Amino acid sequence: MKIRCESCDREIPSYDVNIKKLVARCKGCQSVFNISSQLVRVAARSPVELVPMPSSIQLIEAAPAMMRHDTAYRSPGKSVPEFQLVRRWFSAKYLPMGLFCAVWDASVIATYRDMLMNDSVPWMALLFPIAHLAVGVGLTYATVAGIFNRTTIAAGAGRLTVTHGPLPWKGNLSFDINDIAQVYCERKEPSDSEGTVSFEVSLQLKNNRSFMLLKGLPEPAQALYIEHAIESRLGIEDVPVRGELPR
Repeated sequence: MKIRCESCDREIPSYDVNIKKLVARCKGCQSVFNISSQLVRVAARSPVELVPMPSSIQLIEAAPAMMRHDTAYRSPGKSVPEFQLVRRWFSAKYLPMGLFCAVWDASVIATYRDMLMNDSVPWMALLFPIAHLAVGVGLTYATVAGIFNRTTIAAGAGRLTVTHGPLPWKGNLSFDINDIAQVYCERKEPSDSEGTVSFEVSLQLKNNRSFMLLKGLPEPAQALYIEHAIESRLGIEDVPVRGELPR
């Protein structure tokens, strides 16, 4: 492959490329720049990279910002996030759920309104519909989160992070990139006959501990794409994991 200067487009000879540090120096314009984005573009043409991007996932890549002087050539420097994978939670199932929540919540509100307007109703009676109120709040929150939330997997500053938002949701994670051994996908069978099959993306550390990054994915393509995007951009060699989803 050929590495070219990002400033003047001059071809960089091999002795001015530091593969270990992923940086190169151009003698023509004296620029020091990161080469990871060029390596990614070359790797993307390889057959093993041919995992199509699902429409619900967005990939945002940014080359690390390196210091522009000679000392940066020998040190990693300070970087912005190298990439972000953003997955929308929204799917068609949330539309009927939203309608159900609207009807349920309206019914609970009407019940409390009638009870509060009736002076003969004892205050203790207000406790009886509280279970319905709790169910309505929980279902409504989950539905609104499903419509508006996104999961962001970001790599930068030496860490891989998983965050959910804008509505707060459990499952935010952070890992040192150097501790990651493997990323893999699994198929999860439904717990009952009326459930649906889903897919998960998990991460295995070098100490053999495993953590689930994403769950409830409706399609294997989403899980496989996320696995592949993380491994290829972090330079993790894909090796088989027992029970993982086959490509």
